[in-house]
Amino acid sequence: MSDSDQQPDTDQPANAVDSGALFAVCHARDWPWGEGENDNYGCVCVVCDQIYRGHKHSHICRRCHEKGEREWNAMTEEERDDRRRKVAREMREWYEANFTANR
Repeated sequence: MSDSDQQPDTDQPANAVDSGALFAVCHARDWPWGEGENDNYGCVCVVCDQIYRGHKHSHICRRCHEKGEREWNAMTEEERDDRRRKVAREMREWYEANFTANR
């Protein structure tokens, strides 16, 4: 057996991945993070259910946010007003079902 065939003397298995390298790769769903300790968390998007890197309190990946932003910008004012009313109605119904039913 030659020296090049031998495994390095390390505690990690041969197929171990350097976690630092994973953080260095920017994915299309990831939010660019700064130097803050709260900006580099593994999150799950509530829209597409995919994992992305972002602020620890974020809930939507960058790709879904940008898609929603494009859709919003393409709407007329009337469509935007309809969407606002629909969301307000859904939020009110959810709140009433979860917080006022037991009173």
